[in-house]
Parts: sequence; structure tokens; C-alpha cells
Amino acid sequence: MDDEIKLLFEFNENDFTAQHQIELYQYWDKLKQGRIIPARSDIKVEDLKKNLPSLMLLDFNREKETFTFRLIGTACVKFYGELTGKVMNDYEEHSQAVKRLLWCV
Repeated sequence: MDDEIKLLFEFNENDFTAQHQIELYQYWDKLKQGRIIPARSDIKVEDLKKNLPSLMLLDFNREKETFTFRLIGTACVKFYGELTGKVMNDYEEHSQAVKRLLWCV
């Protein structure tokens, strides 16, 4: 793993600063049911309506080791621009996020 990448392995809702982050953490924690992460099929978009503006969903291509923006919420679009369908790896400003994600998968 890249020495510049810092990951927090154990955390709880006290580590978040915004209420919407806490709510997402609680949802995620409930879905994972003791597993490392929940299955994609466990996540219901309708449960996340309130949070959708600040969420991004990525598809991972294992062969190419690339991440494609599948969904990018309206609040994210305001900050990053419209990226739906674009490959995260193609953007230098996302290089550290790509390294973290590659490590995760």
C-alpha cells in the first residue's frame, strides 16, 4: 500500500462531524450484519433518498482496475461537475481516492 495513504480501520459514529454522515454510517453498519461490508444487494436506493445528493456510486472494472462514476448526487455535481459515466482514474485530482479504492478492493 502507498505510504501516503492513511486509512482508519476502526471507527464509530463519533468520528463523523455531520448528521447525514452519522445516519449513513448507521445505515451501513446495520446492513453489514457483522460482515466487513454489506452486499450491494443489501443497499436500497429508496432508503437513501435523503442522502442521494451527497452520494457517489462507483463501478469497479477488475480487469482494468478502473472506477466509473455510476451515480453522482446533485451536491457532488455542484462541487466536482457532472461525472456520471466517466472514469475516476482519468482525473488527477482523484488519484489519491483511486489509490485508496484500489487498496480496498
